[in-house]
Amino acid sequence: MSEFVDTNARLLSVLLKEKSLSASFVKSKATKAVFSTLEQTGVVQKKRKGAGNQYQLLSASNLEVFINSCYPSGIYKLDKGDAPRRVLGILESQNSKSHSKLDFAIITLRGNLFIQQDDRTYDLAQLTSENTFISFKLTDKVHLKIQKKNRTIVTVENPTAFTELESMMQTPWDLAIYTGGKMSDILLQQLSNWDRDGHKLVHFGDYDYVGLLEFTRVLHLCPKAELYVPSKLTEGLIQKYGNSLLLEKQVSAHQTLIKSLENLPESVGRDQLSGVYKLLQESSKGLEQESFY
Repeated sequence: MSEFVDTNARLLSVLLKEKSLSASFVKSKATKAVFSTLEQTGVVQKKRKGAGNQYQLLSASNLEVFINSCYPSGIYKLDKGDAPRRVLGILESQNSKSHSKLDFAIITLRGNLFIQQDDRTYDLAQLTSENTFISFKLTDKVHLKIQKKNRTIVTVENPTAFTELESMMQTPWDLAIYTGGKMSDILLQQLSNWDRDGHKLVHFGDYDYVGLLEFTRVLHLCPKAELYVPSKLTEGLIQKYGNSLLLEKQVSAHQTLIKSLENLPESVGRDQLSGVYKLLQESSKGLEQESFY
């Protein structure tokens, strides 16, 4: 059975077929806007019926024109094929954002190892440096492989830390990935693949509730992952360079972080996370990555 593009497509189909539709089905703001347009243009009329209201169809031909203008490729979802989700959004409803999640992720990285994607191998030592990076497109089916064993992979939240990592991170690393904030599910799956292959994962983000919460997402899939906790990360450093506003703006993230901490199994990463969280509570400030430059 074919699936409708969205709720509006289904309701418009019912209206066209049944010649009427109970107003109780018109609930969301977007749906109310559609039926308001239909009412203003004389396509439907809202009338009282029984204990409620009902939209009665006045012009089936005009409704068909309206449907065709809103859904140029029809009211049923298209077979995805090779088309990206956002392209399907345009085809289905003239709105790329109707498919909220992308079916791919673009990751930017640098390092000193060989990366393999499909049948091609890339020497990152030659392709990347402090000022040169390379990006890859990942999907549910297309991942990256590392040829050597037991490599150290670091995920970096902010652009300055990513480009100046040699000056900001004491721990040796082989591959650095710029996350740009919240990681996509596809990137998390890639990290999980590397975790299963025996590589070491280290997360280097801001030391605030949002940054720590991002690390819990990694830990749920990669229980051996570690948080980068430099020796200079002390309450004194946070008091000196930290910002209390960082934490004050992250109430929701703080609540989620507490719940996530409770559900994480025992691990090195969880202990590191708890230790940094304690520092934040003691100082009442958050610390951004750039403090380590």
